[in-house]
Amino acid sequence: MTEEPIQAHPNCPEDLDILNGIHQKGSQRDKAIMTMFESFSYFVKFGQGKYRLSEENAQTAYNESILACINAIERKKFKGESCLKTYLHTIFRNKCVNEIRSNKSNQANESLEDFVHIPDKAKSILHQMDLESRLAETLALLDKIGKKCKEVLLQTARGYSSSEIAVMLGYKDDNTVNVIRRRCRASLLKQMG
Repeated sequence: MTEEPIQAHPNCPEDLDILNGIHQKGSQRDKAIMTMFESFSYFVKFGQGKYRLSEENAQTAYNESILACINAIERKKFKGESCLKTYLHTIFRNKCVNEIRSNKSNQANESLEDFVHIPDKAKSILHQMDLESRLAETLALLDKIGKKCKEVLLQTARGYSSSEIAVMLGYKDDNTVNVIRRRCRASLLKQMG
């Protein structure tokens, strides 16, 4: 079985040097990796601006992206269907989102530690106030995305199946409800920023 040649996207022939270099050994490989690393290092500033990450977190996301990209190139998962920059940017975007989620999780754990020292009765009052505040925020967001979306998402949250929602709200079938739900969730996420 012959091995497929390494291909770069037709719009990005300069990627071929990096792709071929990564499949080499020794200094050629190191040089290719360093070239890739330096060529797209501006992603770090982009991550700081777009995702509001600290420089350290943006650099971590970038480093992990480079490693994932190298791994994909070595395993021949990168097939040249896009430019290397586009491929790496997609990985980087996902790593930035992971960093954001990780930071939010860490912040939540820190605030929970503060919450532990509050008496139980006060905890339950604070918990109820938090729930009411979140409910009010959620209902306000649902109002912004429209009545149809609000109805479908509320019925989904109440545990009704797509078929049941279709009957309750007069839709053709459960597939219609599924399409509406997907669009509504996307709109809701957009509203949440």
